[in-house]
Amino acid sequence: MLMRMLRRMKGAFISFMQGRYGIDNLCNFLMVLFFVFWLLMIFTRHLIFALFELAVLVYMWFRMLSRNIEKRRRENMRYLSIKAKLKSFFTFGKNKEKKVKNNYQDNKYYNNDNKYNKSASSSTLKQDKKRYRKTHVFIKCPECKNNLRLPKVKGKHTVRCPVCNASFFVKI
Repeated sequence: MLMRMLRRMKGAFISFMQGRYGIDNLCNFLMVLFFVFWLLMIFTRHLIFALFELAVLVYMWFRMLSRNIEKRRRENMRYLSIKAKLKSFFTFGKNKEKKVKNNYQDNKYYNNDNKYNKSASSSTLKQDKKRYRKTHVFIKCPECKNNLRLPKVKGKHTVRCPVCNASFFVKI
């Protein structure tokens, strides 16, 4: 009886959340910020921390239940770019040489001087095809026959091969 009621509640929650944004990295950060303000309010007993805590909680729930998915995705991307800048600032030059990779470029299959990486075995390619089968598509360049990992976004796209700089159209 209890299990049937819990399954019904789970189904109702899933249908309620259909088409809503849900939880992302910014939401996780807001949860941590909420608990920090909660601890500060408990230890200091200042009303200002309770107000900040309430504001963060309301904004977090607004984002999770929002139906404007594109706007929430842009907010999350803005948060991730700020987080990356802060992370690179506080690493003090340890990883400053590393550039952000293009989504259409995968360094496992070629090295930095744009020559085909012969050390990338076919078993590694098979493992990656299995690992990224839900989010990416693997396509061969028509010029150099190099394997390219592309994000699985439906439509027609112009792709530039990072090895031979050939541009070609792909329909996904």
